[in-house]
Amino acid sequence: MVEIGAGVGANFAHLARAGTVVAIEPNRAMHRSLEQRARDHGVDLEIVATGAERLPLPDASVDEVLCSLVLCTVADPAATLSEIRR
Repeated sequence: MVEIGAGVGANFAHLARAGTVVAIEPNRAMHRSLEQRARDHGVDLEIVATGAERLPLPDASVDEVLCSLVLCTVADPAATLSEIRR
């Protein structure tokens, strides 16, 4: 699973059985809290410090994408949605 704009991991309480979560979070100031929240909820975490407009993932490599309360803050929502579909 990929979470776009994972922030500090507010959704992790609902993702404990999601396997590995690839957290797309460009704000490095949030990474420590994100890591702690993942440990607290038993989430296997990989953080990718990049924007959502160009995801460093192969085509069709992810089954699920979580994107909550973030499209209003990305620089290019259309590009982000295109990456999610890819």
